[in-house]
Amino acid sequence: MTISIEGFDLLFDTTARGETARETLRQVAGAMPGSSFLLYTPRMPRRDAVERLGLPHNVEFRLPAPQGFHGQTWRLWGIPNHLSADRADIFHGPFGRLPLNISSARVKAVVSVADDDLGPGGGVKGWARRVLVGKACRSASLIIAGSEEAKERIAGLYDVEKARITVIGRSDANRLEHLYRRLSEED
Repeated sequence: MTISIEGFDLLFDTTARGETARETLRQVAGAMPGSSFLLYTPRMPRRDAVERLGLPHNVEFRLPAPQGFHGQTWRLWGIPNHLSADRADIFHGPFGRLPLNISSARVKAVVSVADDDLGPGGGVKGWARRVLVGKACRSASLIIAGSEEAKERIAGLYDVEKARITVIGRSDANRLEHLYRRLSEED
């Protein structure tokens, strides 16, 4: 199985959420040695930073856009174009976002939505965040929420069926592994 992951925030986020995402990736990739994990990022971290991550051998980096493309540009055009070439079975957006045109990639999409993705957030930035998270939730085959309360809010805010939302606690790599396997087996 090939699992592609939006890796920019996963690699460069220095908050607890970033560390939790990295630890979960280490655990899941270690538990699934026969699977490939592709981290899509617009730029590579320094070599010493990659070594400090301690990622298993089955985690590789992909640069799906020319150097210098950041923001939604590389997500929108770079990622979906590379998913079929990489023969990805699943694409996971661990930080509440998916490429806006993920459906063109014909891949099963998973999005993780944290409580802070559901916050009110003011101004244009808060509004844009809510729009992007909402689009990701409506496009995803599976939505991962961090709590039952978040599941209820996601269903209400973004008008998605509760059956498409699964609750996984922080760093629950076993549950995520089972979800990836189940999703890859579904037609």
